[in-house]
Amino acid sequence: MLEEIMTKNKTNKFMLMGAAGLLSILIMIAVMAINHVTPFGNRNLLASDVGAQYSPFLTMLQHMLKTHTLSLYSFNVGIGSNLVALISYYLMSPFNLLLIFFKSSQVPIFITLVIILKIGLSAVAMNYFLQRHFETQSWATVLFANAYSLCGFVATNYFNLMWLDSLIWLPLIITGVDQLYRNRKFGMLFGWLSVSIITNYYLGYMTCIFVGLYAVYLVFANREETQSIKSTLKNAWSFIGKVLQIGILSALTSMVVLLPTALEMFKTAKVNTNQNLPWNQFGLDILTQLGMGGTNFNSHLVHAPTIYSSLFVALLVLFYFVHPAISRIYKRTALVMLLVLLLTMWITPLNLVWHMLQEPVGFPFRNVFFYSFFAVMLAFQVWQAGIRQITGKWRWLIPGGLIAALSVGFVAAKWGPKLTDGGIPIENVDTLVKLTINCGYVVVLTIVLFWLSKRVAQVVLVGMVAGELFANFYSGMHGFQFGNQANYERQYQKETMQFQPVANTSNLVRAISKNRNINVALQRYRNYNDSALFNFSDVSSYTSTLTVQDIDLLNNFGAYVRNARRVSNMGLVNPMSAILGAKYNVTTKGAVHRIPEYQGTGMTVPVAFTKVSGKQPFISDNLNDIMTSLDNKNTKFIMLPKVIDQVTDLKTRSRYHYQHVERIKINRTGKLYLDAQSYGINYGRTTVNGKPLYNFRKGTRRFYLIGHFRKGQTVIVKTRARDRTNKRIRFVMLNNQNIRKTLKQHPSAVIRKVGNDSHLQFKIKANSGQYYYLPIPIDSGWHATVNGKSVELKSVLGGLTAVPLTSGTNQVKLAYQAPGIKAGLLLSLLGLIGFGWLEFRNRKRS
Repeated sequence: MLEEIMTKNKTNKFMLMGAAGLLSILIMIAVMAINHVTPFGNRNLLASDVGAQYSPFLTMLQHMLKTHTLSLYSFNVGIGSNLVALISYYLMSPFNLLLIFFKSSQVPIFITLVIILKIGLSAVAMNYFLQRHFETQSWATVLFANAYSLCGFVATNYFNLMWLDSLIWLPLIITGVDQLYRNRKFGMLFGWLSVSIITNYYLGYMTCIFVGLYAVYLVFANREETQSIKSTLKNAWSFIGKVLQIGILSALTSMVVLLPTALEMFKTAKVNTNQNLPWNQFGLDILTQLGMGGTNFNSHLVHAPTIYSSLFVALLVLFYFVHPAISRIYKRTALVMLLVLLLTMWITPLNLVWHMLQEPVGFPFRNVFFYSFFAVMLAFQVWQAGIRQITGKWRWLIPGGLIAALSVGFVAAKWGPKLTDGGIPIENVDTLVKLTINCGYVVVLTIVLFWLSKRVAQVVLVGMVAGELFANFYSGMHGFQFGNQANYERQYQKETMQFQPVANTSNLVRAISKNRNINVALQRYRNYNDSALFNFSDVSSYTSTLTVQDIDLLNNFGAYVRNARRVSNMGLVNPMSAILGAKYNVTTKGAVHRIPEYQGTGMTVPVAFTKVSGKQPFISDNLNDIMTSLDNKNTKFIMLPKVIDQVTDLKTRSRYHYQHVERIKINRTGKLYLDAQSYGINYGRTTVNGKPLYNFRKGTRRFYLIGHFRKGQTVIVKTRARDRTNKRIRFVMLNNQNIRKTLKQHPSAVIRKVGNDSHLQFKIKANSGQYYYLPIPIDSGWHATVNGKSVELKSVLGGLTAVPLTSGTNQVKLAYQAPGIKAGLLLSLLGLIGFGWLEFRNRKRS
């Protein structure tokens, strides 16, 4: 009999978990189908970071998995990149292994399906937690699990699919904390916390903070009413200490990923925080997030914390504090926990602690799902205690208070002070309509909770809450810039064929691509990561793991740097491209042309070349220094035409208040370039012979082709600058014939890849004292041998690589090993050993 009961309970447990996951999946399918998102329609989710970063990187990973060329280094990201940080930041989700079942052109379909799958599994995990934490198998666990899996954080950030894994692990981790508190077993906490940190170290770090807060909450919520704080902490020190131990061991076990990732991320530009940030992060506009439609895609970069987890949950959380069956100690502790979670988002320094002391660039309050988790937990506790035990006056006062809060929030968002970050307001289309719907919903919900029969109320609640979660998610997708999946597949196949001549082969060769065919299928796509998408080597990149060295290096060569995460090949002239190892130019329509200056990837160079800093203020000076170091004759490589400058001070408030009219006399037929330093000119106010110049961001460093002119022509450039002398810009013409001739004098080798991008080898003849210049970023992970003997690589041109050669034939081999990976593996083993020792001691004591 007992065995039958246990079997039945186990069946009910899994049925409830399955129902929770299925309901989330059905709601998500409905949302995607109504929005015609692939595979339920012809739209895809390739907007924002999904199109710019996740899709290209997932496609790159898929290619590596299918061709068995998985590597920790790739020339398909920027000018060459250690992939450990990129993989751990974007690609560590175990669900990405499902990519092998899709074609490259179907990656957008995979993205939709994996988002739905992760949200469904979040509901399963939350349902498991609720059953274990409250020791119940109530049907209501299905409803509350969905309030978590479809909370405001998910409805706003679902397309940041790398974050969704953390919502699956969180309920399992907190179940582990409960297990440690109740019966001193810590295997579950250790295992799932380690998984959380490894699969997404960023949200894994936040999860560790929340685990600490939750452990303290457990201690104080379960203390005796008369027990002092000091006594409580003393009695619970063993538990808190064990939580700290497990947290440290989990972090230690994750070091095989964390350490090499940290060493690489320290090289990025994310080291300084804006000192002028406001002390508070949001205002009363946060109250809009209690209800449906508080935010959508138009405000996804700047908004108040998305604390939504259904109005049903919000109402029950308020009832929590007046419920007669819930003790005062529980109420006080819960209130403190909620306030801590809210205040640490509101107060800027504390919010920065959650975000690793870095101000989020868009997608703010990435820790808000912890609030939703805790709110759902409290709401379910009220449900378990019996919602109809609430006394008469509170049945209307609490809903009335929620309606008042919603009203204040929508009014504040529409007409009150806006968010402090850049003065960008929350998007609230049809504010009055949204407010009316939310308030009406609260009234109907109150009637259902208190005045319908229980059986009818249960059926109605399922429909109402599911409908509410659907409506909020659907509203959250308003303004999304969908791509066209049919066009994407067609253009992807077309571009793949066009890139075949330059696709990643067994040799290291780059192509400077301007191909824009794929753009017709997407909105606002900027092609930064096309090399990852189509499997070839370029120099452009858009990633949070871009190093400062690579940004500065490419900018000194003329590449356009938009910010600390984006660098584009726009601005690279043929000679600079050739020096960076680019053999081909790919036009906007996909035509492939060989770069005339290209003689090979790298070349033998004299000692003088290794002394060129490559850090001159003018890009043309960097080119001239490089070419002069390769030539011992006084050859001219750049020419500066005569310029007559007429200046007018417009006396405006703009920093660029000097208007310059430059008359340039062309003394040689050829191409004329504008070479502008940082803060040089306002491109939006610049014209060439009356025609507007391409409107770059004002003040950015540029090396830009103005046009092709004949000898004797006069070119008139009208522009705005910061200073009267206009010393930050110059006009340049290149002597490409002399450049080609000089480059040809320096022999090049065929750089072969051995298996993948982590291993290179080549053979070259050299004279004594020469180096082989390799256009790959200098990195301590590269180890080189020449004729079997280890050699020390030299940094040249501000961050590229030179290999010292010997007289005669040189057999050169290079191998890459991510810095810190061996030490990280050792630390991970120590973490596992430490856990094993704790587990052994625990079992021995038991």
